[in-house]
Amino acid sequence: MYYYIGPNNQQLGPVPAEQLLSRGVTGETMVWKAGMAQWQKAKDVPELRQYFGSSFNAGNPYNNQSTQFNPPPPNFGGGYGNYGPNPQPNYFADNNTSGKNRTTAGILAILLGGLGVHYFYLGKALPGIVYLLLCCTGIPAILGLIQGIIMLTMTDEQFYNKYVNTTSSFPF
Repeated sequence: MYYYIGPNNQQLGPVPAEQLLSRGVTGETMVWKAGMAQWQKAKDVPELRQYFGSSFNAGNPYNNQSTQFNPPPPNFGGGYGNYGPNPQPNYFADNNTSGKNRTTAGILAILLGGLGVHYFYLGKALPGIVYLLLCCTGIPAILGLIQGIIMLTMTDEQFYNKYVNTTSSFPF
């Protein structure tokens, strides 16, 4: 999962490598992921060369290093300052513009999941309507309970990618 510098030097992400192009990232865009010492141009990251080409020159060992723009790595919560053992990005809290909260969705799924309220909260009307139509069978209530527990036990990043930042109209 890569972070990248967007318009107005905003830190965006994380996104999988294969989605960087669809997010407007070019070979000149600065990217970073866990394990990298500093931000680098996308075209200079070995794993991304298949998407952006390469300016790498085997005869010049310094050509693969970014020297123009070196902002700090993404801000990780907890630990020792911005760094610590096993840092976990707090992506959802820092970059969530949808306003959807994992805890709220999980509690709605547990308490009112049989009516599909958690799906309406997440902006997924189709599964909400299906749950509402099937509520008299009791199946949506059981599924809602299971989904609520899953939502409450996943990380914010997993929740955001699975339920908020998805094109699927029926995320499970």
